[in-house]
This record gives sequence, structure tokens and C-alpha cells, in this order.
Amino acid sequence: MFRNRKPSPQPAAFRRRADLNETVMIALTQIADSKLQEDKSKNIRFAVMALILFLGFVGYIGSAAFFAYKMGDKVPSGGYASMIRITGPITAGGPNSANNLIPALERAFKDEKAKGVVLLVNSPGGSPVQANIIRDHLLKLQNRYPNKPLVAVSEDIMASAAYLIAVGSPEIYANRSSLVGSIGVIMSHFAYPKIMDRYGIERRVYTAGKLKSRFDPYKPVKPVDQAKAQEVLHQVHTHFIDAVLATRKSKITVSQDKLFSGDYWVGEKAQAMGLVDGLADLKTVIATKYGVEEVRDYTPTPNFFEKMGSYVGGSIGTTITSQMGMEQMPQMW
Repeated sequence: MFRNRKPSPQPAAFRRRADLNETVMIALTQIADSKLQEDKSKNIRFAVMALILFLGFVGYIGSAAFFAYKMGDKVPSGGYASMIRITGPITAGGPNSANNLIPALERAFKDEKAKGVVLLVNSPGGSPVQANIIRDHLLKLQNRYPNKPLVAVSEDIMASAAYLIAVGSPEIYANRSSLVGSIGVIMSHFAYPKIMDRYGIERRVYTAGKLKSRFDPYKPVKPVDQAKAQEVLHQVHTHFIDAVLATRKSKITVSQDKLFSGDYWVGEKAQAMGLVDGLADLKTVIATKYGVEEVRDYTPTPNFFEKMGSYVGGSIGTTITSQMGMEQMPQMW
């Protein structure tokens, strides 16, 4: 008796609710699919970018190594001079560090076919320690290879620690517009004690050794610290002066007060003062001194990290600035 009975129709409100639930589920599914596709796209883009960067880095390292290999093996067909370029700041761990340049200088002097060695300098200066080590080694190499004459040639700038290295050569040449000199030292840093007081900021420093926190930029400077800084500056300046006088004393035509004031001059004036021996470029010097037209470049090729360090550390003039912990210590720029 119930077999042919038709099912009663569902209420309209129930049907609307079911339709709404179905619509929401469809929308959520579409959103989830869209989100999944977006995440996949992001992951793919990230992977592609990472791969590009990685390949670029590998290519850079590979090309730098290949370039260094080629430069080291490239021997001019005719007569030539060995050359070392000193470009940019002179810093420990950088392209122009003693550890990097001395092996290259050794190879340059050992080259039996080279008529001589030339330093091509374009540097504002750097570390006095690195410069002194390089200069001292240049003097040793000249004693070891007396038949391998050395000459230094300036490009745009040969200042401070770069000039300290150059005086390791018996002859120095520059362009008439080159900047030469800056035989002085400087120590500088910012100080913030008034800012600390204004905003009520307290700095706490704990040391073993009462003078360990000298030159703290967050504290007012003390007369005893000023005296210490001046003492160190004077000592390093004296070392610089002694190095210059050791090879150029007989050539200097001006008073030492003027020459060692930390000032710098263009090549023409530097020649008149006795800082350089003449005005000439690389081509002219090697043709005149060695009778050749070509050079064999022994300059070590800096790696990526050395280049980055050189960009970060670059500055003009010779500065005595370094940090050990939180305190300022001498270094040349």
C-alpha cells in the first residue's frame, strides 16, 4: 500500500541550505587549488632563482680562476718586464695584503727572461703594517736579484701606505696629474655620549685591564686617551718618515715639516719636491728603463671575498683605524 507513494518534497529552506553548502565547498576547493598552484609557482620561481644565482657564482669563480691561470701563463713573445699591479686599498686579508703580493713579487723577480720589475700603483693607501712588510721584502728581493732593476709607476693616486711601498723602489714615476704623498697618519671614529645622555641609554662594559675600553665611542674622551692616541700616531708617523728618508733623502728639495705634514700634491709638484723622479706612464718607463714594449702581469687575481673586502674597506688617504673588540686601534688608510 506504500509502494506507489511519492516522496514528500523537501522544504525550500533545506534545499537552499544544501545549495549554499555545496557552493561554499566548491569555493573552498577552488581557493585551496589556487593556493596550491600559487605555492608551487613560488617554489618553482625560488628554485629557478637559486639555480641562476648558484650557476652565476660558480661561473664567476670559474672565470676568475681561468683568467688568473691564463694571465699567469701568458708570456709575451718579445722582451718584457715583470709587472705587479697594486690597485685599491692595502689591507690584511685583501688583494693587496703582504701574504697575497709577496709570492707574486717572488715570481716576478725570479722570471729569468724579464728585463726588470715594475710596480704599477693606483692606491689611496691602507695598513702601515702590510705596507712595511711589502716594502721590506722589496728591499730583500733587490739584494737577492741585483740584475733585476725595480721601478714604481703611479697612475691616479700613490698616497700614504701606497707611497710607503713605492719608496722600496729606487726610482718612482708619476703622471703630472697623479696624486702623490699624504705622508701622515690619522686616527678617527665617531662618538655618541650626548645621544646616550639625551635618550637615557646606559652602556655597560666589563673589562679585565683598566685601559681595555680606551676610545669607547659611547663615553666622553679622556685626556689620557688623547695622549695615548697621539703617542701611537707619532710613532707610526716616525716609521713612515724613516722609510721615506732611507731611499729619498738625497732627492728631497723641501723642508721635512712640509713634506711630512700629511699633505699631498700632483705629480708635477711631487717631482719638484723630490717625491718622484720623473713624469712618465708605464709604456714610457718600460721602454726607457728596460728597452721593452710589453709586460708579463704577475698580479694575483683576487677572489670574490677579497674583492668584497676591498670595496667595503676602501677610502682615500692613509688612516690609522682598526677595531679590536670595541676599541679603536691604529691602522693606516
